[in-house]
Amino acid sequence: MWTQFSQHGLVHIKSMASEIEAPNSTEAEHNGFPIGPQPGVSYPLKVLYCGECTMPLEWLVDQQGAGEEEKKRQKRGGKGMVKTKKKTEKEKRICLSRAPRGKKKSVTVVSGLKTFDIDLKDAAKFFAHKFSCGSSVTGEDELVIQGDVKDDLFDIITEKWPEIDDDFIEDLGNQSR
Repeated sequence: MWTQFSQHGLVHIKSMASEIEAPNSTEAEHNGFPIGPQPGVSYPLKVLYCGECTMPLEWLVDQQGAGEEEKKRQKRGGKGMVKTKKKTEKEKRICLSRAPRGKKKSVTVVSGLKTFDIDLKDAAKFFAHKFSCGSSVTGEDELVIQGDVKDDLFDIITEKWPEIDDDFIEDLGNQSR
């Protein structure tokens, strides 16, 4: 054994030859875990993963006793698991109404186009071009066309989208927005 002076004071250093023992090749461990290839194990290892949570199946079997609430809650940053919204089958119906805008002007409100899987932005652009007026998407399933064009819409909607029948279009009359 010999001593060496460092910035932290005197340090005793043992001879490396006396410190290292020749370990068995099968008994080599680091922090309690075996090092290197193990006898009786075929390499490369094949690990099966869960299709839902992408964790190894062995880990899931070990964690069965853990609380369900703890698994579901996100503990750190990130987006977490994005849940997809289930599509509920709504009644397929298009509602047309006229709403006043000021004293003499009015707008036509069209709702329900989304139930027929019609892109509202494209429909607004089509109506604006067809009627030479302003048209915009105002809500999740609502379109506003400037001017009173409610009567013309009955023919144009069925002409443009043949899957929509006249029976699916409902006139709500004059309504306030």
